[in-house]
Amino acid sequence: MSTSFHRNMIVQDIVKDHPHQAKVLHRLGIDPNDTGTLTQAAHDKGLSVEFLLTVLDKTAAMTDTIGQGADQNFQRIFLGIIIEYIIQRHHVFLKTELPLLEQLFDEVIETHHSSHGKMLEELKTAFVSFKANIEEHLAIEEEVFFRDYAILNGQIRAKNYLKKFPGDHRPSVQLRR
Repeated sequence: MSTSFHRNMIVQDIVKDHPHQAKVLHRLGIDPNDTGTLTQAAHDKGLSVEFLLTVLDKTAAMTDTIGQGADQNFQRIFLGIIIEYIIQRHHVFLKTELPLLEQLFDEVIETHHSSHGKMLEELKTAFVSFKANIEEHLAIEEEVFFRDYAILNGQIRAKNYLKKFPGDHRPSVQLRR
């Protein structure tokens, strides 16, 4: 049974209809007894509504797929969903937009070089350095940290992911064991 959650659903009603989602909401810092909407709950916790809906939909799909084993594999499922969301939402966006921004920088420099050349060249140098750092960060996440998760046919395999996370890159959501 596939479920699709929407932003105006009441948190408490979701838990009544889908008890396994209480754990998901709790992990995100949302009170499963909240009488507000998902939009309100996401806003109160500083989460995007899109992220919250994605997590709820995917955990529901995983629970439907693996049934009772979902509780035993919850941490892996939850982290796998978050990783998939990060890659699809943020990595893809940055990989698309950063080259476009660099191209725009070049156009601005070409157009305004005579009046602002030195400043624009300095900004371009800073941007290129920033872009290289972000691209390296994305590659490290995908090739070192995230590769230990294989999302194949609804199965998620984890290998000590949290032990490898560098200290300066803490998850924004506190995951409780």
